[in-house]
Amino acid sequence: MAERDELRRLTDRGREEAEATGRLLAGWNLPSPRVYTSRYLRARETAGILAARLGSAEPAVLEGITPDDDPRTAWRRLAPLCVPGVTPVVATHMPLVGALI
Repeated sequence: MAERDELRRLTDRGREEAEATGRLLAGWNLPSPRVYTSRYLRARETAGILAARLGSAEPAVLEGITPDDDPRTAWRRLAPLCVPGVTPVVATHMPLVGALI
């Protein structure tokens, strides 16, 4: 039986990509980065890597930003995070990301 999507772990490649992204973002010296994630395991793992690289607090889990969620719902969850002086960094999924961009 296939593993449930929300329980899948990062692959080695996914971990390498998260580390590379974390290094890149850390080099940008983002003001007050705050990491957010979906509840899916691989997104939480990615968010943990990003938070460690950015020196950010423990990632906050947001509902409504999984691959199956409506992009309008996701936008309503994410928009309030955009406040002056804080840089939200979000670990979420395709196709949601593609629909939000």
